[in-house]
Amino acid sequence: MMTTDRRRETLNPKYDTVLSRMIRERRQAMGWSQSKLAEVLEVHTSYISRIESGTRLPSVDLVTDLAWVMEIPIADLALAVHGLDPEIIRADIVVNARQSIRAELIALLTGEGDA
Repeated sequence: MMTTDRRRETLNPKYDTVLSRMIRERRQAMGWSQSKLAEVLEVHTSYISRIESGTRLPSVDLVTDLAWVMEIPIADLALAVHGLDPEIIRADIVVNARQSIRAELIALLTGEGDA
């Protein structure tokens, strides 16, 4: 058990909260079982199970296949592999863009911007 715990600690703890959730939710939305997904991807069902439980990362090739089969943008899966939630990243981009635009408008309106 200690070895498993130590190995689990080497994985990013967010794998099972971002990547595995993303794959599991999309698979379920497609109405597919783990067995069906494994069959389509030509991998063992236990591999899919370990990915969805956060104890195993998919290979680079499998990430590409998952993106294609599940119609998930590969950039979203790449972010999730690193424990980053694509929805949060997109929201941050929008907030930062709005703040930047607002600052530029204020500068222009107050004459502090270069015209």
